[in-house]
Amino acid sequence: MKSFLNEINAIYDIDVLSSKKEAIKAQIIQPIHWAERIELYSQVKLINERIQQLQQGLGSVTVKLIPGVN
Repeated sequence: MKSFLNEINAIYDIDVLSSKKEAIKAQIIQPIHWAERIELYSQVKLINERIQQLQQGLGSVTVKLIPGVN
């Protein structure tokens, strides 16, 4: 789990984190062992916390850079 935490802490793009979260949620609905399901839920929780952390740091604004404009 520590390597997963390091991985998501290195991501600063909320859209990337949201995509990662959706991919994990897709795995949760598959027939898997309960222990694996709990780990996936924990990963989703960590991603949600990271997204919240980034939103607070950005003042709750999502900034998208447009090449040639910004």
